[in-house]
Amino acid sequence: MKTQVLTITFKLTPWFPGETKPVRIGVYERLGNDGRTARSKWDGEYWLGGARTTDEAASVTSRALWQNLPWRGLKQYSSNAEVKVSSMWEPL
Repeated sequence: MKTQVLTITFKLTPWFPGETKPVRIGVYERLGNDGRTARSKWDGEYWLGGARTTDEAASVTSRALWQNLPWRGLKQYSSNAEVKVSSMWEPL
């Protein structure tokens, strides 16, 4: 069985210090104290929760415990994302 793999690569901003807040409401990538990244929504006043995916983060309504973690966002919207399609064979 042949499987198509779609990889989308987004251009990201540099990391911003946690004391600097985003200008736009939306979901951003944040860097935790343990070095792992998560997605969190900025509501214009507070960071909300944390999640593994953008869709999950968009639906969180509770405030994140840490409000001053480093963050970064997209430099370009997804319509400008670089799309790479590759094929690989799945073992039987």
